[in-house]
Amino acid sequence: MIRSFRLNDVDYIINSHYELYKREFNYDLSFRDFFKDSVKGFIERSDNKERIFILELEGKQSGSISIKKVTKDIAQLGLFLVDPSVRSSGYGQKLVETAIEFSKEIGFKIIHTLDK
Repeated sequence: MIRSFRLNDVDYIINSHYELYKREFNYDLSFRDFFKDSVKGFIERSDNKERIFILELEGKQSGSISIKKVTKDIAQLGLFLVDPSVRSSGYGQKLVETAIEFSKEIGFKIIHTLDK
């Protein structure tokens, strides 16, 4: 099931991204702060044209994706993660499709990713 973000997802998003990037790419603790600031920004802005979606399987958070407003026409896709235990099951594609559909409904014309 893909659902909208809830406040109790904050720690999951921050920690799952940090742990995965640390394990797979040897990123340091500063990368955790990047995700913490990103999620905090979503909460503070509370913009109905932005959304974080959570992949939840059997009651367990297993992935995420976000759409952030850049301009009235441009959105940024981010916080994309699929738990390694469920990769290659089509869930990543479903998360992306959900984010794209939301962006279309809002009226964004362009979606881009952050290169960092």
